[in-house]
Amino acid sequence: MSQTQPSVFQLIASVLAEWRRRQLDRRQMMAMSEAELRDLGIGRGQISALLESVPSRGASWPAGSGPTLRAKQTALEERAA
Repeated sequence: MSQTQPSVFQLIASVLAEWRRRQLDRRQMMAMSEAELRDLGIGRGQISALLESVPSRGASWPAGSGPTLRAKQTALEERAA
């Protein structure tokens, strides 16, 4: 069976939604204190790189990087909730 391909509009909407999520995540992380960032094991200068390395929702984690990044993302999500 062949899967149906998403339309161009669906792809654009997906990319925009992912961009918006990353922007919101970046804003939340930049609003954290130095102590909170230190608790996560990151510095303010690492925020952009960290967010770019986190896969899109539904994507798999790169081999060897999952637990550390996943733990950081979970901590951020729990803080935001």
